[in-house]
Amino acid sequence: MFRIAKRVFIVVALSLIIIISSILYVPSTTQFIIEYAAAQYLGHTLTVESYRVNGSSLSLSGTFDDNSSIRISATRLLSPYRRIKINTATNVAFFSHVSKSKLPKIAFDATMLWTQDRLQLDARILEGSLKAQMDTNTLDYRYTLEHADIARFLADQDLPAYATGFINAVGRGSANSSSSHTGKITSYNMKMLKPLISAIKLQALQAPAALDASVKYTYEDDHVTGEISADTELYTFFFDRTDYSLKQHSIQSDYRISTHSNRPFNLKGDNALKGKLTYKDDNLDVETATSTMHEPLYIHYHPARLKVISNNIPIATVTSILNLPNAVYGHFGLDAAADLNTTHPKVILNAVSEDLTLNAELSKEFNLTRPAALKLTVSSEASSRYWADVGLHTEDDSIKGNMHLNYDVSTRLAVFEGRLNRLTLPWYRGRNIALRATADPLKRQLSDAHIETPFESISIPRLNAKDGLRAKVDFSVRRLDRFVRGADSTLTLKGHSNI
Repeated sequence: MFRIAKRVFIVVALSLIIIISSILYVPSTTQFIIEYAAAQYLGHTLTVESYRVNGSSLSLSGTFDDNSSIRISATRLLSPYRRIKINTATNVAFFSHVSKSKLPKIAFDATMLWTQDRLQLDARILEGSLKAQMDTNTLDYRYTLEHADIARFLADQDLPAYATGFINAVGRGSANSSSSHTGKITSYNMKMLKPLISAIKLQALQAPAALDASVKYTYEDDHVTGEISADTELYTFFFDRTDYSLKQHSIQSDYRISTHSNRPFNLKGDNALKGKLTYKDDNLDVETATSTMHEPLYIHYHPARLKVISNNIPIATVTSILNLPNAVYGHFGLDAAADLNTTHPKVILNAVSEDLTLNAELSKEFNLTRPAALKLTVSSEASSRYWADVGLHTEDDSIKGNMHLNYDVSTRLAVFEGRLNRLTLPWYRGRNIALRATADPLKRQLSDAHIETPFESISIPRLNAKDGLRAKVDFSVRRLDRFVRGADSTLTLKGHSNI
């Protein structure tokens, strides 16, 4: 039995010696093994152009089927103090077969040095430099990327010229699957160009628009957490406690959006929008508020459907954000839904307020010292027509009425029809006041406008407010004794005016 085992050992040992010798000293055998390994592991055909081995030293150079090149030189291969140097000029997409995913096209020229317990990489990539080190015992690594050209990256991906500028990045972690990775990415001298500004719908920015951005992140257990900040000449965006799940493709984050000035919106100070957002299974939920809002506004978006709800929005907050004068105070509730799956969205909107008041000047002018209730309903079909109904009723019954609006998107014309059952002002009192007009909001024109009361008639055939106010007005007033004491009750005043 011992003799049989001895013979088997001798046969196996001799076979290994022959195989190792053929690999090290028979170029054709070595070339075949290397080319076969490259095809299986990298998914690319390697043509070995030169190969030389001398004891425990080796040198090799070759070209892959995509014209990538590789040069390998190694010394003391069989010693713990081995030194292997690899020079390559290739593309990140070259390794898509290894990663089993499509990688971006990023050309680089790298030198990798493997010594006793350290793997070191120096590369030129995107006109910048990448330096990385790994401890081959603990598999801990760290890297630094400097001056990576954003325009070069976009051009390599055949993408539009969205931006110019440079990226820096630092990171550290471990190649052990249970370990985490932390890093930071910052931009400098970055400018957004017109294609990007149009894509993100920020037309208020003028191209090229400066952008300073940074990302701090930690990757652990298939989650990426961290914070993102972006600062432009108009807006500042900050996302904190951001959590992205790679398995569920879901995002949770706190956010804050503010502006540096009052234009295009005033989101400075207490007007800054802040809240939470969640994205999962194609559903986006956003909770937003300002420091002056008692309750947040809730937005829910599902592909082609939008829902907005809020119970207590201060009107002063809205007018401040929109840079409008503080003429009206109070709060309103909002419940709106839209079906976005059509050319012209189908909309249902209800807004209600019970405590509308005017500022001191207007309250005195119109004698409105008591709060008013307002109800607004907007609806549409999946067509180009929208309807709106407005009801207004003051607490002391000095004003009571309603108005109906019909807007046609195809003609861009809005038709108003309304009736005030009662109107009591310091300088006028009336009942059953009918109003009708046709307006073109884009041209800022009013036509075929009429105001009718039991005693007055006002007709405005045309009014244009685009370049200064111009209007033609016809009027008729009956029962002048209502205004002039002792006047004949049968007198009627008619007139015509051009403004």
